[in-house]
Amino acid sequence: MRGRATGVRPRLRRDAEPTHIPDDLEGYRACVRSLADRIRAGKFVVIACRGGIDRTGMTAACLLREAGLEFEDAIARVQAARPHTITLPDQQAIVRDW
Repeated sequence: MRGRATGVRPRLRRDAEPTHIPDDLEGYRACVRSLADRIRAGKFVVIACRGGIDRTGMTAACLLREAGLEFEDAIARVQAARPHTITLPDQQAIVRDW
C-alpha cells in the first residue's frame, strides 16, 4: 500500500551479502548504470541496504563516479552526507576502480 500511494516500487535489486560487496560485479555495474540513467532522465532513485551505511554508501559513491567525480571527491561527498560510511577496503576498491 505504501509503495502504491507514493508511486515508489522496487525496480532493481542487487544483493551484496554476506561479504558486503557484490557477488556479480558486472551485474552491479549494470545496476548502477541503470540508476544513473534514471537520474539523468529526471527520475528519482532510492538506495538502501540493511544498515544504510557501507553498501548504500558504496552505491552512492559509484553513482558519483559514474557522473564523472574522482574517487576522493565521491567518497568525501558521500561521507559528508552520511558519516562513517564506505569504511571497508573492498568497497573502497570498487569505488576507486569504477
